[in-house]
Amino acid sequence: MSNNILPPVPPLESRYPFGPCDFEYLPEHSRLFIKNAYDVISQNKLWDAFREELIARGVDPTTGFMFTANPVYLHIQNLITQTPIGSLHSGGSMAFVMRDIEYIALHGKYAYKKQFYTSLFMKMLKKR
Repeated sequence: MSNNILPPVPPLESRYPFGPCDFEYLPEHSRLFIKNAYDVISQNKLWDAFREELIARGVDPTTGFMFTANPVYLHIQNLITQTPIGSLHSGGSMAFVMRDIEYIALHGKYAYKKQFYTSLFMKMLKKR
């Protein structure tokens, strides 16, 4: 008999629901790129590989995503740039999107939405 009073950890599918998402709350210029990357990763079933790589190795702070040699990150970026929207990326916009997708991979799309609204609310408070 276990003395553990905590409930069991839910399966990854329920902790990281990566079903369809339209990111309607994001400004249009960001939404197009983030939704595109999100859809590419979902369609290619790369969420687990991406998350595992982030947890195992993280992102090198000296290179970030822009100059990475990591094969998983490069594969994802390559797939993104093969789409009509993804082909419009600059190095900076790809790095920006990958950083947001990193947050989604580690925390889920609902936490990402909450973080967006929290950030927006804090910006509004600063303007007062």
